[in-house]
Amino acid sequence: MKRIFDLSIIKSKFFIVMMIMIVLIHALIFFPTVRFNDTSIPMLAFDRLVGDPFRGRVLGNHILETEHGEIVLRHFTPITAGGGRITNIRVDEFISGQASHNLAVDGITMPPNISISFASNHQIATMDLQEQEILLSGIPLAVTRFHVIHPREIADITMTVGRTPESIRLADYTQIYVDPARWLWGGLRFYNDAGAWVLREVFNGFMVKRPGETDFIRYREITFRPHWGEFIEGVRWEQ
Repeated sequence: MKRIFDLSIIKSKFFIVMMIMIVLIHALIFFPTVRFNDTSIPMLAFDRLVGDPFRGRVLGNHILETEHGEIVLRHFTPITAGGGRITNIRVDEFISGQASHNLAVDGITMPPNISISFASNHQIATMDLQEQEILLSGIPLAVTRFHVIHPREIADITMTVGRTPESIRLADYTQIYVDPARWLWGGLRFYNDAGAWVLREVFNGFMVKRPGETDFIRYREITFRPHWGEFIEGVRWEQ
């Protein structure tokens, strides 16, 4: 009788230990901690059981200090994480007010409702603006993607531009005409060290008339000084 009682106690203790281990394992899985630079951010993430990266919600209020400004994550804001770091914050969280930011890149203020993707070094890599308008040295541009770190470009900034004003004038009175019905595929690139911006449209090009010229000439790409400065060079459509 005593042996049966002892076995029962052992089984009960084993069951309790197993339950504690299961709870601890689930706590480790469902309550991960991710990092953003020197900041540790606890999360609740049931999706982590499926794999990595995963969706989850931050626990507590957090401010992410980036090289372009601050991102505020309020308690229970959904984010995507992977490899122990934040990888993406969706536009829905900014629309709902769960997240907010004051980001500006090279003096260009970002719209309030954007998606943000981060590189492995925690720097902002890409912002999806969904054709929202930004003001670039007085010229409004509707931008889809704003790349601060582009996987295939050496430019400091690469923008995929959906729409531009029909007519843009550079500082030296070079005139640029962009067909408003066309998608400006290729967009605008900044090369800060070279002191140059490059405007590119690979499908249809755009019409350019320089001072002293009487007719517009079609270009696929032109290079000019920053902030719509003087024309430097261009690649004509037929080249």
